[in-house]
Amino acid sequence: KSIVVTDVDGTLFSFAGRDLSDGNRRALTECVESGVHVSLATGRIPGPWFDALKEQVPGIGACVFGNGALVVDGSGSPIWESQLPDEIVAAVREYTLGGCAGGDSAARLCVLAATRWEPGAPHAIRYVELSPDGSPSAITSLIERAGEPDAVLLPSLDGLEARGVLKFVIWTLPGEDGWASMDATVCELRARLEGLGATILHHGDRWCEVLPPGVDKGSGVLKLLSSLGVAPEDALAVGDAENDLSMLRIVGIGAAPANAQPAALAAADVVVPSNSDDGVAAAIRKYVLPEEGANMLDFYTLDMCPFAQRCWIVLEELGASYSRRAVNLRGSEEERARYER
Repeated sequence: KSIVVTDVDGTLFSFAGRDLSDGNRRALTECVESGVHVSLATGRIPGPWFDALKEQVPGIGACVFGNGALVVDGSGSPIWESQLPDEIVAAVREYTLGGCAGGDSAARLCVLAATRWEPGAPHAIRYVELSPDGSPSAITSLIERAGEPDAVLLPSLDGLEARGVLKFVIWTLPGEDGWASMDATVCELRARLEGLGATILHHGDRWCEVLPPGVDKGSGVLKLLSSLGVAPEDALAVGDAENDLSMLRIVGIGAAPANAQPAALAAADVVVPSNSDDGVAAAIRKYVLPEEGANMLDFYTLDMCPFAQRCWIVLEELGASYSRRAVNLRGSEEERARYER
């Protein structure tokens, strides 16, 4: 494969992690040194965490952020970007008014909007967090811990359309009094956004995302591959969650780490070791950088065979790796048996 596209949280490292294991770092670095593209496809937005990752693996190229809403080249310049239409922004804002689901004060929600908050700044995209009382939440600290740009706390999301919203991320605290059910939240969002084409990702009982129409990781990865001139069948992708399904299904080899969610395990072509056991590195070494000789042909010829030279020329024109061995039919039984096989 000529490109490795990997998810981040739950795949490259643990959720909200920031540092690569030595095994994954070495494998990704060897890809870069061998001329293989290395790209990320993540729900995160660019930030300090990405700067740190590029220091660990210099040469990381074009990447997909925001679960497909943003594709950037190796320098960080946008290749493609999709923003939520105003009517979707307005519908989500209305439903989450005051940080409550549908105005129910007994059903609290944390609401984040990924926006172009500071055009021209090193980290132009920031999360705006709805904070009616101005205080940080558990999600504010999660963003900080993950190394994403600091969230901007706002008492309301009025006028957000002017900022350009790439996606909404909506959280709850399951099992705690006064917080909304995520299943019910997703059900209501689907009803309110019906006919508007929004992509809604339901990530379980804690959070969901609202993305622009037609946007997911698969669409983002296709745009990334097109920008690099790489066919999907020439790509290896690794991902662990339901938001990775569209990506895993479009590439030549879709791999899921052993810790992946059941849907990702079912969608993947192969299962590799877990993220804590360098699953990304294992996939790379098996399908992208196989050990020397792993795909080498054993080419046996008879001594003084007049056609041997022609065969060697053809193999070299095809770019095939092979070991050349002459077989003497008058030699040992081992040589004759090897040739007959």
